[in-house]
Amino acid sequence: MGERDALYTNLDELVAYGQRQKNGIFATARLFEVADNIFMRPAVSLSLTEKLSWEKELLGIYVSGHPFEEAAKQLNGKIKRITDIRRYKDVTRVRIGGVIAGLKRIITKKNHQMITMELEDLSDTIRIIFFPKTYSKLKSVPENGKIVVISGDYDPKRGEMIGEDLAFLR
Repeated sequence: MGERDALYTNLDELVAYGQRQKNGIFATARLFEVADNIFMRPAVSLSLTEKLSWEKELLGIYVSGHPFEEAAKQLNGKIKRITDIRRYKDVTRVRIGGVIAGLKRIITKKNHQMITMELEDLSDTIRIIFFPKTYSKLKSVPENGKIVVISGDYDPKRGEMIGEDLAFLR
């Protein structure tokens, strides 16, 4: 049938075709003859970033790749994988990278802002907390889908990380 971007571009026509077929307008045609009668408008190809974004939104997983793949190659040896830090037995200072997969802003009782986020790399996902003092020192505000490198303390008992520093890769 075609690439996803072409199918998406022609979605209205495909739905209308399906309705016509359901209503019996094409009832006498054969299955494989009908497919040739659908006119598909050409579509501009989606970037890999757009495809991955759609996959995650619609399927809940990445199919064509992972948005952190290229960055992981560049950062090889400079960061730890999430699965690797989960083996630590004691609180350990680590530096990890990944894609922000979930972000929650919180207002404390003292009316200070803090955030919790889910960071996803090629191996696993981890919860990271930036408490108000640290959050106020961040130079940029984190957003879902952004690729970041985070330094902080991994707490194996809680299975999460207390963020100290955050840097955006792109």
